[in-house]
Formats: sequence, structure tokens, C-alpha cells
Amino acid sequence: MDFDWADETIHASYGKRWLEALLTTRGVEPTPLDQIRTQCGELVNAMVLRATPEETASLRARAEALIAKAETLATTKTPRS
Repeated sequence: MDFDWADETIHASYGKRWLEALLTTRGVEPTPLDQIRTQCGELVNAMVLRATPEETASLRARAEALIAKAETLATTKTPRS
């Protein structure tokens, strides 16, 4: 999990840097990044609210399968090389 968090943090950092460079290059007044994050959050929330019961059930089943696999991997002793 630490690797995933670090990896996503790097992606977010690159995205922030490139977004600022793109806006500057285009001569657009940079919108505060907090406003962009807020708008993206609103878009995600709107999509989540439109999810069908089938989509919700499918996502839940996948999440539960991933959690079960992680629990198994975390509690299973494997020989070290």
C-alpha cells in the first residue's frame, strides 16, 4: 500500500506541475488548483449518484474480492528467497 500511495502522490505532483505549465503556456490565468479539485470532486460525486444498482453491486463484489485476497496474502506465510 505504501508503494501505491507514493506512486499516486507522484502522479498528482506531475499533474499539478503540468497543469500549471499548460495554463501558463496558453496564457490563461491559472485557476486556483483547489477550485479544479472541487470541480473534479463534484463531477465524481455526480457520476456516483447516477450509478445503477447493478454497477454498485459489481463494484462492491470486486472490492470485497480484493480485500479478501489482501487478507489472504497478509496472513499466509510464504518462504522467502
